[in-house]
Amino acid sequence: MRAIEAALTPPVRSYGVLVLLGTLAWMGVIHDGYVSYDTGWLWDQNPVLSSGDLGRLGDIWTNFSIDTRLALGAEYLPVRDTNTLLDFLLFGKDWRLHHAANLAWYLAGCALFLSICRKLLGAGLPAWLAASWFTLHPVHTENIAWLAGRKDVLGLTLALAAWRCWLQAREDSRLNLPALLFFILAVWSKNTYIVLPAILLMCDGLVYRQHPWARKMHWLTWAALTATLVALSTQLGKAMHLFGEQHYTGIVQGMAMQCQLWLRDLAHMAWPMDLAMTYPVPSGALGPWLVGAIGTLTVLLVWAIKARATAPVISLGIATFIIASLPTSVFISLQNVAADRYLLLPSAGIALCLGALLKTAWSDARMPWLTGVSLLAVCTLGTLSAQQTQHWRSDVSLWAASARAQPSVLRNVLQHAKALNNAGESKRALEVLQSTADRFGKQARFFQVRGTIHMKTNDITRASSPNLQEPDGSVVTPPPKN
Repeated sequence: MRAIEAALTPPVRSYGVLVLLGTLAWMGVIHDGYVSYDTGWLWDQNPVLSSGDLGRLGDIWTNFSIDTRLALGAEYLPVRDTNTLLDFLLFGKDWRLHHAANLAWYLAGCALFLSICRKLLGAGLPAWLAASWFTLHPVHTENIAWLAGRKDVLGLTLALAAWRCWLQAREDSRLNLPALLFFILAVWSKNTYIVLPAILLMCDGLVYRQHPWARKMHWLTWAALTATLVALSTQLGKAMHLFGEQHYTGIVQGMAMQCQLWLRDLAHMAWPMDLAMTYPVPSGALGPWLVGAIGTLTVLLVWAIKARATAPVISLGIATFIIASLPTSVFISLQNVAADRYLLLPSAGIALCLGALLKTAWSDARMPWLTGVSLLAVCTLGTLSAQQTQHWRSDVSLWAASARAQPSVLRNVLQHAKALNNAGESKRALEVLQSTADRFGKQARFFQVRGTIHMKTNDITRASSPNLQEPDGSVVTPPPKN
């Protein structure tokens, strides 16, 4: 254990090994294609970005017309869009280089996270293992492999740069302008990083035991800047109809659903074996899931409160997980209730918890086996991530994997069938639908996709048929129109 710790404690070696392992685990995301999920219109055929014309910078930063905003994804993310424009200027449509840029931004963020861990946990092996867990975790596959997810990895790097600058300046008790600048750039890469000041406030109170009022001008500056950025993004989001329908009927059901989502997120971080593009929407109804979710979160909150005096980084990690989840919570009414891409920053909080736990355990000389177990866990995560990257090499493999992982979600099945149909495999697409007819054969969207596939094969009779013929000769009738 001591030899391994000595090898990974020096800064250059620590960062070098981390980046090397990250590159080996994630190099499968680099290929000469892309999945079409949002990537076609937002990247490949985007009229503003794909030309690589620097003359479009004015549109990116100052044009608030509906057409321009819709072309850029209905959000004001000028840093993300500028970054994408520069990619096309430098790489054209060499998708391998675009994917490599995604990976480079992610690894830069991981290196910054290691720097934060070393600052909060010390320069020993626990900090390195926490950063490695974060770097190699397969729940981040969507963020890295999806070109349209550039905003996630770009925003992560800029947000962690702001955090690291804030930590450095915190020792001098002064307002750090680079931290403020990186924060603005992070929010203009992805709006969800607006929560960073709340995380910094918790860090100030828990780790440095500083009451907010003791540095009121510091936090008033952060609050004013945050309020301005929130107002801009909210107004534009409403104008672009960015928000979807409300997923709950009352505050109680909403809290119940959110508790279930948090428990699912924690489960995916602990056991990432059923990752998918789309997950079932929790009902919020009383049942084992809800009882387990509320119980687990109660334990976490009690643990965070009790640990704030003796292990403040554990409390900070739990707070970071919860705070970073708020912009994508069920109360925001986003179109997707749950997605792996939402877990990038929240998982950093869990990594901090793990690092703090390892640091506590490391002080116990009776636990030398913990080094081997931790390293084995990190290697296992890297292997799973390498496997996950293979699913993102085509639409068919992506949605096939999602349908296998979450077969109860209609969207996964339909997207799998559509991907097969678009690839010229209409027969296989119909077989996929046929195999799930018992579960989904009463839903209108199921029949709509089936009809579309029959239309492509010029089978007009079956495309217009109101019934679905089963292998045993029985028929499934679609639901009546309202």
